[in-house]
Amino acid sequence: RPAASKPRHQQMLIDGAWVDAASGATLTVVIDRPFPAEVQLRVDGYIRTDVVVDPGSIVFGPIDQGQSAEKRANVAYAGRGDWKIVDIKSSNPFITAKAVETNRRNGQVAYRLTVSVAPNAPAGYLQDQLILVTNDRNYTQVPVAIEGRVVPELTVNPTLVSLGRLQPGQAVRKQLIVQGKQPFRITRVECDHGGFQFDLGPAAQEELKTMHRVPVVFVAGSHAGKISGTIRIETDLHGGAATEVRATAQIVPTEITAAELK
Repeated sequence: RPAASKPRHQQMLIDGAWVDAASGATLTVVIDRPFPAEVQLRVDGYIRTDVVVDPGSIVFGPIDQGQSAEKRANVAYAGRGDWKIVDIKSSNPFITAKAVETNRRNGQVAYRLTVSVAPNAPAGYLQDQLILVTNDRNYTQVPVAIEGRVVPELTVNPTLVSLGRLQPGQAVRKQLIVQGKQPFRITRVECDHGGFQFDLGPAAQEELKTMHRVPVVFVAGSHAGKISGTIRIETDLHGGAATEVRATAQIVPTEITAAELK
């Protein structure tokens, strides 16, 4: 249960008005299990009044995998007449940005910031940050948050195939549901573990559908231990889009009954 203390502020006088320049707060985290405890976290930040990014963060929302995306923001500065953005650093190699100066007059400087997501960006969430590097010696960096999600062309359910505890020679059957935004055919299914079998049937390989069912059969081997494999499903969507799902099992020794010991 976190509780925050009142933030401490420092102020500075700009054009006859006091504005916040730096602030901080202490978060107290109260833990009740397994034993009572308190942890204090110090959070400090600096509020810049001379640089404004509008909107304050770049939110892409969902992006189809294989497609590029672009968003824009405006950067406004008030102060020195020679202020410039000299570089942009990205923490994600699939996110690039460029800044184009649009105004410079009477100490007011404006840039148009264009942020792009590459079409080869992997599926998953985007939670990254751009750093605008400026020629201001006191505050050279202006962070800009990036949010979004690259949606894969194919999805498979379940996302993890858990086969449970099996005895040697025991067979178990599961079913995978493969879905796409456009109709597709399944061209191949394989696993890097030899105990898996897949019976696609002619429908999956001949019919164009947005959803296919893939029967999975696993036969436990003779050696006890944990089993882990990656099932790869290949399709004809966009020239060969594929998806993968992990499968796990635990092979346990065959129980010996009292009658068998006699």
